[in-house]
Amino acid sequence: MGTSLIGDLQRLVLQHAGSGKGRGVSSNQAADLYVYHLQYLDTLFLDLLTEWHGGIEILKQFLDDPFYKEIPAEDPNFLLAYFNARSSVETLPLHIDNYVPTLGDYPNSMQIVFSLSGQGIENGATVVVA
Repeated sequence: MGTSLIGDLQRLVLQHAGSGKGRGVSSNQAADLYVYHLQYLDTLFLDLLTEWHGGIEILKQFLDDPFYKEIPAEDPNFLLAYFNARSSVETLPLHIDNYVPTLGDYPNSMQIVFSLSGQGIENGATVVVA
């Protein structure tokens, strides 16, 4: 992803960012900035999913339902439930993002992270606990 595209996406996110303040949120969530439903704000966000390194193709490998035959095999066979931007102000505690842990061979949800500000050991990333 080029620096020009990253800059455009960062500007769009900041333009639409709102506070996480509200009932039932932790102190770190209240300080964070959120933008919900990015797919409705600008086609650049959809381009990020569909064209940049094949975000949709990555998701298809894990989420397509092999038993549902009404959608052509070359088309995505899953729902985009959340497409949000978040700027965390404070360190997030260790947590689980899947609200419905399940047993079985097929995942029911998946996250892809596109970092627009760079992630490394110093500023954190994601820890996977198997």
